[in-house]
Amino acid sequence: MTTNYPFVSSNVRAPSFTPIFDGENYTITVLWNVAAQRYYVKCTSFNNNLIFMVPLVETLIGAEILSLVWDENNKVVNATLAAPHNFQFGKIVNVSIIQALPSTYNGNGMALITGVNTFAYPMDLNPGAMYQAGVVQYLISMTKSYFKSTLIFRNRQFEVSP
Repeated sequence: MTTNYPFVSSNVRAPSFTPIFDGENYTITVLWNVAAQRYYVKCTSFNNNLIFMVPLVETLIGAEILSLVWDENNKVVNATLAAPHNFQFGKIVNVSIIQALPSTYNGNGMALITGVNTFAYPMDLNPGAMYQAGVVQYLISMTKSYFKSTLIFRNRQFEVSP
């Protein structure tokens, strides 16, 4: 289950929240770096040990999907985009499918890049005929090198998923 933490910048006090990554509590503090003119995300343990400090990078609205087709033999959904995605063939990327109907196509997960404007993601059961393709977002997790849990920033909020 994803937990959302709204981001409200402050000139008085650095915003912070306490998410759970891989079953443990941590503190996230969002700091403004005057020299770099950007925000940084600092993660510390409850013992105040520094776990990581990375630039705040936002996951942007992605690309329009033209079609979603379930492949029964391979148990994957093949997605075709309206424009090239600029990922290398064979690469695995973290994606979020949103606004697709039926909603069974929607969700977060790993996708295999299969062409210049195509990718595939696993789905065990037939989601039904697509009648609205939706949008794909390429998720940027700031915890990728540190935890299995994800920390994503988009739409002025942090999203933490176990």
